[in-house]
Amino acid sequence: MAIYATSAGQSAENVTININGGTINGNVFVDATVGDTMQEGAVKVTGGTFTNVYNFYSYGDQQKADSSFSITGGIYTQYEPYYVDEGYVAVWNGNHYLVKEWIPVAKVGEVEYDNLGDAIEAADGEVVILVGDAVIAQLGTFNINLNGHNLTAAEGFTLTIDEDNNTVTVVEQKPSIYLRPGDWNEADGWFMAYFWGNGLTFVKFIKEGDRYVAEVPDGATGMLILQKSNDDDSLSWAGVLQQTNDLEVNIGYTYTIVWNSGWYTTCEKE
Repeated sequence: MAIYATSAGQSAENVTININGGTINGNVFVDATVGDTMQEGAVKVTGGTFTNVYNFYSYGDQQKADSSFSITGGIYTQYEPYYVDEGYVAVWNGNHYLVKEWIPVAKVGEVEYDNLGDAIEAADGEVVILVGDAVIAQLGTFNINLNGHNLTAAEGFTLTIDEDNNTVTVVEQKPSIYLRPGDWNEADGWFMAYFWGNGLTFVKFIKEGDRYVAEVPDGATGMLILQKSNDDDSLSWAGVLQQTNDLEVNIGYTYTIVWNSGWYTTCEKE
């Protein structure tokens, strides 16, 4: 498909073309010859996929034709589109450009960035200040002031935040399981898992937000979840208060403790 708009010597000030979806394999072409009237934003692009090398071009009165395009969305597989509206940006997304609203998430000094990674690279030792919620996907320790905003780790990463010192540490996320104590009282003791399948290993659950997380040893296939007395901090059977039945290890699953037919446990993925 190609789209061709021309005023053909007549007024086109009331003509508007809206493109919000579909696939455009040809070009979107505006012809504004001298003397024609073409309104600004006559061709509005808010979506769709554009696969041609040129996509948008104009003829005739260049200023009139150029101003007739308004691009605030869409996917572009061959090249970075021209005519993107102010406040929007074309971002390379691996195999295409995506036009989206430019929303800053961080700043270094007075320079704002819509990508936290770019801000971190530009910081060169300065503190990165968040101006919106952001996602981080770089390994390392960084000086980041959350400034009242939320910072989360991208999939495959986990982070530790020290707000007092504006320090964020990001590491690769290890295969893990999660625990919600449910019918177990957190005040009674702490939690650990006993794994088997490639040796026998105790691993302590660590509080993370509103649940607990434990790293899964390589090759583990089965486990028990245990609650231990606060008077015994050893990774052993000593001081065990209660336990679940035998459980299959499901990486990424959250296990919620529920009394069920004589044993504690249920398993769900969140």
